[in-house]
Order: sequence, then structure tokens, then C-alpha cells
Amino acid sequence: MEPSVAHQRAFGNATQKPSLVQMFAKEFGSCPMGQIPIHHASKHNYNLGTNEFIMKKEAGYTKKFATPQTLSGIETHQADGYNKTGCCNLKCPGFVQVSNTIVLEGVLAQSTSKSSQQELEFLVFQDQKTKNWWLRLAGTYVGYWRDSFLQDFRLGATEVASGGEIYYDKMNGVRHTRTQMGSGRFPSASFRYAAYHRKIQTVKQDFKLYDATSLGRWIVAAPGCYNVGDPTYNDTNWATFFFFGGPGYNPASCP
Repeated sequence: MEPSVAHQRAFGNATQKPSLVQMFAKEFGSCPMGQIPIHHASKHNYNLGTNEFIMKKEAGYTKKFATPQTLSGIETHQADGYNKTGCCNLKCPGFVQVSNTIVLEGVLAQSTSKSSQQELEFLVFQDQKTKNWWLRLAGTYVGYWRDSFLQDFRLGATEVASGGEIYYDKMNGVRHTRTQMGSGRFPSASFRYAAYHRKIQTVKQDFKLYDATSLGRWIVAAPGCYNVGDPTYNDTNWATFFFFGGPGYNPASCP
């Protein structure tokens, strides 16, 4: 199953292949038709925090625990404002995976400071025929959020956000977490060191991609631990982009 043909034509082909960004595809290729690869891991308790009521869906990569080279994966998430119904990946009934080459929570190719930089090309859009919301990664349609599960999104989304998140319960610790955001470097470290989002675009009702011309508000909860750089617009190669991240706990600025 894939999105409507008209939508696929509208967005064209991606510049990446799954074998370039995820270890499973590189080492094993794909599962037989009709089957999907599943990552097996120990049970985790996902504590999703506040009670603000807002429905959202997310797609991105995750660093588990504190070290930069540990398991990374692709996350899909739906929640009623991080209240009670939030969950991740195939633990949620609302997301249907169709790809037999992409592993949700699978290991990703790693970037190396001063050397190779690995990028993930994401596209999320609504199929106007089925009203389902599709996730495409590196040119592969990973799956979709069911329209019936996201009633508030039937007429589109009201906000698009890019950045990084760290969950940390300060009450249970004597210091800030060592969990890194991005590469673990502050945005001032710039290219080949700091993490970034580039070619940030939105899909409008005419099903064309438009460069983001204003990124609006920034939310930086702990600037001594993690931060975000000023956005750049209309760059010849990167269009709209910004650097972000940080090391977490450090005696100088993040106790």
C-alpha cells in the first residue's frame, strides 16, 4: 500500500535510499513481501509528561540513554497532549507500517565529527483521497497514521515544528541528565560538529513544498544544557536551516 499516485508524483523522488541510513537495510536488505521488520527490545515505560491538551504526531530519531553511539531509531508518536494515550512506534494502534525495509527503533548510520555526516530525509503529508497521514523516510513510504485515529487532523495541521527534545524528571535526580541532544555539541560548533535541520519545508493544500520563510517562536527550556542557533533562510543549498543540540549535564552551565 502506498499513497495516491498523484501525491507521489507531486513530491517526486527523494535523494536517499534506506540502505544509506539504516543498518538493517544495509545488512539484510528487506523482509519478504507482506512482512515487516520489527525491533525486539526490553519493555520500556514511556512517561509522556504534561497535561496540555493538544493532539500531535511526531517522526524523528531517538537516542536512548546517555552515550552518543547507542541505539537510534525512527519514532512515530500520537498523543492527547502527552496526557494518557501517547505511545511510540508499533506500540500504538494508530500507525500502520507498510515498509519491509525500514525498522522502527532500528539502528541508524552514525555521523562522525569532522568526517561523514549522516542525514535523514523526512516527509509527512496527508493523502487527500484517504485522509491518512503518510510518513516517508529516505524515499521509502514507512507507513501511515490512520485518519480515524487523528480526527483533529482531517482538515490539515495548524503547526509544524522542528527541533529536539529531552525528557528528564529533575525531581528524581540531584543533577541534570547527561543525555545529549543531537550530536552533543552546542549549535555554535556548526557544520560537521553540531546537529541541524535543513531544507525545512511545509506542504500546502496545492500539494507543493514551500520553504519555511519564518520559523516563528523558539522554545529553549535549558539554554545552558541545550540550545538552538539562529535560523538561516534562502540559502542556495540548504534553504531554511538551523543548528541545535547540547551535552546535557556539564559543570560550567548545566548543573
